[in-house]
Amino acid sequence: DEISTSWFGSSADAMRRSFVSGVGRWSSPSADWTAMDDNLIIYPNPVEGGRVGFQFRAPSGSRASLMVFNISGEIVLEREKICGGGEEHEIPVQLSDTGSGVYIVRLVITSEGRSFKALKKFAVVN
Repeated sequence: DEISTSWFGSSADAMRRSFVSGVGRWSSPSADWTAMDDNLIIYPNPVEGGRVGFQFRAPSGSRASLMVFNISGEIVLEREKICGGGEEHEIPVQLSDTGSGVYIVRLVITSEGRSFKALKKFAVVN
């Protein structure tokens, strides 16, 4: 069996097992953080008083980019975070200067050349 004994075949099998089992370079199973829409938690929603936390899971060393848009598509807020040790991360922000309404958050997690995106709506009541 030439393919399974070649470098590509054995590496591909190891990578596939790592991806499916979650064992390998990242400490969390890939399904925990790559299912991005389920991964992003906005708390509280609706936002009252302006303070809101965007919670998510990401592998150590990844980069998280967060953008908040108003309903007209204008950027209200931008934040970036390099995700250190651990899997669970939060980007807390203050939105007290924004008006009441519906907003959209876009989270992009980039790790090892791959990007995963999530979009969610949330409400602000000021």
